Amino acid sequence: MLRSARYVLETLKEHNVLEDLKVLYPNYGITICGHSLGAGVATLLALLLKQSYETIRCYAFSPPGCVISESGLPETENMVFSVIVGDDLVPRLSYEVFFHLIILI
Repeated sequence: MLRSARYVLETLKEHNVLEDLKVLYPNYGITICGHSLGAGVATLLALLLKQSYETIRCYAFSPPGCVISESGLPETENMVFSVIVGDDLVPRLSYEVFFHLIILI
């Protein structure tokens, strides 16, 4: 996921997309969204962009549960909004869950 987020960021920079949009719409912020694995990529991309852009929002629909470590959560509190629906399995998966599953098996 991090490799994908870095690829998107480099592609945006290579084509001057963010700089051009900042000139055209100076009062606008950046909003990123993604679903499932794409939500993980969107979250990481938002963290990478946060270094250069103040107004970043990320809407992560059913993000994987292993995107951010617990120590990194404060960085995302006011920036990433996650939506998890019903019993969706992907957001509930984490390394800890897998280790627990191995013990049970």
